[in-house]
Amino acid sequence: MHYLVLIVIALIGATIKVLKKRGEKKASYILRIYLLWLIAWGIGAVSILGFVAHAFAADHTAMYIGWLPGSPFQFEIAVANLAMGVLGLMCIWLEDQFWLATIVSMTVFSWGAAYGHIRDIMINHNYAPGNAGAPLYMDLIAPAVFIILFIAYKVTKRHKAVPAKAKAKTRTKAKAKRK
Repeated sequence: MHYLVLIVIALIGATIKVLKKRGEKKASYILRIYLLWLIAWGIGAVSILGFVAHAFAADHTAMYIGWLPGSPFQFEIAVANLAMGVLGLMCIWLEDQFWLATIVSMTVFSWGAAYGHIRDIMINHNYAPGNAGAPLYMDLIAPAVFIILFIAYKVTKRHKAVPAKAKAKTRTKAKAKRK
């Protein structure tokens, strides 16, 4: 549940950043700020938290998920979380295509984990909170949110505002060509 706190921090931080900007706030700017904060906190910090949980509180985390403590695979999950966390934090300095690569990495991992949770529910009837609860829903929903935000950001970034005078000139030229 700690990861929800980090996502709330991201939303509050992004909102403050957007509200502090003076002047016109374009959709691409707003989406960029929210996407950056959500990637840094929602992928970066959340994944680092996942690393810490799986690496340093492995037995407790295993029981929360409904696994047997002591699995050597848990350290591998920890390292995968660490890799995503590092990617998420690097997005603070590297943008656009690096953001996309980070979102794709997180999506593959999260949807793969969701498949594992669902499979565990169906085969082993594992309804532990860490298997059938909020982590499962976040594994399904968060990647979709990141994908939608990234696409919206790229679309709004491409469509730059055209001044009214330029629009009027274009219409005048189009009318002249028709005559």
